[in-house]
Amino acid sequence: MLVNILFNFSLDIRFVRLCIYDSEWSLFFLTLICQRGFDQQWLSLTFSKAIFLGNGLVAILSGLFGNVLVDTLALGPVAPFDAASCFLAIGMAVILSSWTENFGDPSESKDLLTQFRGAAVAIASGRSLP
Repeated sequence: MLVNILFNFSLDIRFVRLCIYDSEWSLFFLTLICQRGFDQQWLSLTFSKAIFLGNGLVAILSGLFGNVLVDTLALGPVAPFDAASCFLAIGMAVILSSWTENFGDPSESKDLLTQFRGAAVAIASGRSLP
């Protein structure tokens, strides 16, 4: 009984976290479209492609690729996770080299370590962040 309650609570927490993540990404995307002056009609096209390609097709292809790694190539049961780590590293390199957002205020010209110190002080002090 207690195990079922804890399991359901865990699922609820994961669902809430997923909903918050999804709404944050949608809000970020909407803000980006408005800031850069893109055509508003791109929104529905982009969201439909993100759902079909990003969620559905990529999940299916990832499962098939993982199956090939484990069964066909006999690389072991952790091979899909190793491959995912490689794709994560590639994605991180692409994002670091091409993403133009989230670099802070360029007029302050603070290095990364100084920005992290300021963030740690703000979190530790418990003051409200803007």
